Amino acid sequence: MKRTWVGLGLAVAFAAAGCGSGSGDTKPGGGPGPTDAWAPAFDATNAGWVSSVFDVPGAGVCTVGGDDRLGCPPNDQGQSVDECPDEDKVLFSHGREYCNFKGAFKESQLGSEMSFANWGIGFNKATRVLVGRQGRIFYTQLGDKCEPGGVGSCRQCTIDEIDTVPGCFVRLFGVVGHPQPECQGPNQPLWCWPGDNVAKRSPLWGIWGPTPDDLWVVGGLGTSNPQGTPDDRRVDDSPVVIHYQDGEWNRVDLRQWFPGALDGDFGVRTGVRAFFKVWGTSANDVWIVGQGGILLHWDGNEFTAQTAGTSRDLISLWGTGPNHIVAVGGRANGVYAVWDGSSWTSHELQPLPGLNGVWMDKPNVAHAVGVAGTIVTIHLDTGEVVQEDSGTSRLEFHSVHGDRDNHTLYAVGGNFDKGNDDPYVGIVVQRKLGSDE
Repeated sequence: MKRTWVGLGLAVAFAAAGCGSGSGDTKPGGGPGPTDAWAPAFDATNAGWVSSVFDVPGAGVCTVGGDDRLGCPPNDQGQSVDECPDEDKVLFSHGREYCNFKGAFKESQLGSEMSFANWGIGFNKATRVLVGRQGRIFYTQLGDKCEPGGVGSCRQCTIDEIDTVPGCFVRLFGVVGHPQPECQGPNQPLWCWPGDNVAKRSPLWGIWGPTPDDLWVVGGLGTSNPQGTPDDRRVDDSPVVIHYQDGEWNRVDLRQWFPGALDGDFGVRTGVRAFFKVWGTSANDVWIVGQGGILLHWDGNEFTAQTAGTSRDLISLWGTGPNHIVAVGGRANGVYAVWDGSSWTSHELQPLPGLNGVWMDKPNVAHAVGVAGTIVTIHLDTGEVVQEDSGTSRLEFHSVHGDRDNHTLYAVGGNFDKGNDDPYVGIVVQRKLGSDE
């Protein structure tokens, strides 16, 4: 059955496929295969919010997100503390990652260093990079596992151990305000980086790069913070662009192209306090989207600012090449914008609500997800928008991604509008991915 209506010239159809519960164990560690209907990939009810899903070439897919939980504050040297009186405990942001590398989702061992993870990118099973709250970046690479007994008992990890054996990570992360003692002074280990000069605790919303050695990270508070907080914890309220190249993380000073950038003035848009996602086709073709419909383009030498004909926030973008890119966003009402290689064209999606994530594998088909359980397929050649039955209108989807090797499309999210006392609830659903989409 299809129910069709027209919104601002766009044909919108509802595909009543149903969201079956599937069969078999849907908890991490086991799950049913995908069907034509959306169904749980695993039971993510207790997995915290799930904010991103991404493919890991040659291995599978991973989801990231997290929750907030009580824990012990670090000691005076900035080192982690495992036990403390209940009255001393504070609320910590906690990152979580689940990966499906062998036919079932299994939680990774991120440790306490990673705060809530907003987005991720995978290059192979051993190299993944996550970004999240408090300006933190978590970079995993194949490293050494040290058995009890000291350095002499270290050995190179195997690929199968990278997500199952403690100590098999080389970690790069930025922790502002409490740098580890090893990261002070010369001869710093690999996982140190100058977080105080890079993110300044601003939330990081997106990451993309053509290689593990050339990465772009974007973020921002999203609102003005003129009063700030104490100096050692101050959150920078200007939009954030970070570039990782030649082994260094550097905050990009956008004022060289936009003099008013620190105040959110990019000429074509003002009041921009956050960039939400970044995506590109090469080192010389990188796009950034953010508040107020702002679009920045990097051509390898400079940034230019553009708009897509909408003042609504653009939350995410994806494409299949330099002439086929789609950005999605909106808050109360959904919007998508299409780049054809020369210009952007925006389309309103009333009565559909705001969209948060998009993924493409074919130039004329875009999969998008958003508020109130929204999952849609946009046929760019005809303008038809098909709304799919996700099985929920209570939860919000934040990201969508396809695993072409396993012919599976995933959508993830959670109860992002929960009350203060409500538990964090996540959702990870899947369906078969057709060869023509």
